[in-house]
Amino acid sequence: MAITGKQRATRIDRRYTAAVDRSIHWKRWFGVFGLLAGLLYGGWVLLSLGAQKQLSTGDLSKAHFAWNETGCDECHVALAPIRETSFGRTESVIALNNEKCSSCHRMSDHYAERTKPEVLKLQSCVQCHHEHLGFHHNLLDIADRSCVGCHADLASSLKDGGRAVANVASFDTHPAFRPIEQREDPGTISFSHLQHMLPGQPKKEGGADAMTWEGVLEWSNRYALKRPEGALGLIQLRCSDCHEPDAPLAYGELSEELMIPNAEKLSGAKPNGAKKSSSSHRLYKGVQFERHCEVCHKTPVPHGVDMPRALQAEEARVGRELVEGSRVNFGATEVTSEVLREYVEKVQANSVGESFSDLMKRDIEQVRRGMFESFGCKKCHQLQGWDESVRLEEKQRDPWYREIVRPSGIPQQWLADASFTHGAHMDVQCQVCHKLSGDSKRVMIEGVQGCRECHVSDVQEREFKGRSNDHVATANCMDCHRYHHSPPALPSSTVNGLSKLVDGLKP
Repeated sequence: MAITGKQRATRIDRRYTAAVDRSIHWKRWFGVFGLLAGLLYGGWVLLSLGAQKQLSTGDLSKAHFAWNETGCDECHVALAPIRETSFGRTESVIALNNEKCSSCHRMSDHYAERTKPEVLKLQSCVQCHHEHLGFHHNLLDIADRSCVGCHADLASSLKDGGRAVANVASFDTHPAFRPIEQREDPGTISFSHLQHMLPGQPKKEGGADAMTWEGVLEWSNRYALKRPEGALGLIQLRCSDCHEPDAPLAYGELSEELMIPNAEKLSGAKPNGAKKSSSSHRLYKGVQFERHCEVCHKTPVPHGVDMPRALQAEEARVGRELVEGSRVNFGATEVTSEVLREYVEKVQANSVGESFSDLMKRDIEQVRRGMFESFGCKKCHQLQGWDESVRLEEKQRDPWYREIVRPSGIPQQWLADASFTHGAHMDVQCQVCHKLSGDSKRVMIEGVQGCRECHVSDVQEREFKGRSNDHVATANCMDCHRYHHSPPALPSSTVNGLSKLVDGLKP
């Protein structure tokens, strides 16, 4: 039986409007709080300069500024978030974003042969290189957390997880520099830096064999060492007399005081400490005998000449085909026939008077050793080893038998995995990092402990240490290291296309 409307009305309590709803108080408070939060946020956005990025993505860096207004599609893909904290960042999205970067920047993965593929797949370009931070933002300014995220527990990222590795969370835990802190220098040259930095370079300090500026009679434009105008007395070398930068210094030459280790002792005053730096100077050029040594050290024969080949070729002609006073090419040096005859006679005098050609056929090793000892080679060099098991006929055919001295083996760059530059350290005296030594086998470079004297990772400690040390600097990973080591090889199709293009440009 259907009920009437009056009957339905009797079911409703007419006092319901007077009942208190307990949730209404929370609703009102949430409403008030939301209103206040909105007002505060709006005021912060409008009044705070730091909140501009809430209204705008910010200007692109100088490298990408051409796309600042209309080039969003050059880097961004719809529904593929770039920010590493964004929702939906999958391996496929990361690969898509990286492909956008690699379309212009051809960069290699970080030790792809050693790192687990699943770790490399999660490495995104934007995790380290942050854009929209202003025109002057340096995209290479990378925080340490981007590096120590893996290097603090490096074994978990390596294919060979059982290999012993050093975990680095900061420069304070950086391992020793193995190339520097090895037992001895791999070079084969006998050289005493300590002796050469003494006034006059005597064997012992104050010795009578010290050299003077007046004693160097011959000067050449090719010499790096220049006699200062009016200089008298003992020769005083500077580091820069032998070690030349690979690029011009940005602010002129270094002051002499900075380059003379015992300047305080000589002048009675401390070095002037003038700061000279360069952004282009990275390494020092190799030392050359003709440019840096020959001004003081004359050799009986031209340095670097292929002695056996030159003597063997010219010995038969001396006194027959050559006219007195004529000149011949002796290796890379031109000498007179009289000088060449003296060379041949000196070799024969040290080889029981036999003809050089006959001696070469009979006993090459005796010739090599005789030259090494009679021409002053052993003063600096080491005799190249001789394999008696090689037949004489092979020795005569193989050009290696002419190598009398061992290669110098002096490393030009000691830290191959670091981007160390001398240009950034030109305001530091050489002897701060290079301790003078008379032992030619000792590596004269301070290790990681020496670097920590100036490079400090902790901000507060760096500020405190900087009060007494003008050279205190940061110790960030990117100060010395780079993630990308070398670009990948170009595809063969690209190489072939470039070759055809070059061929088409040829006349």
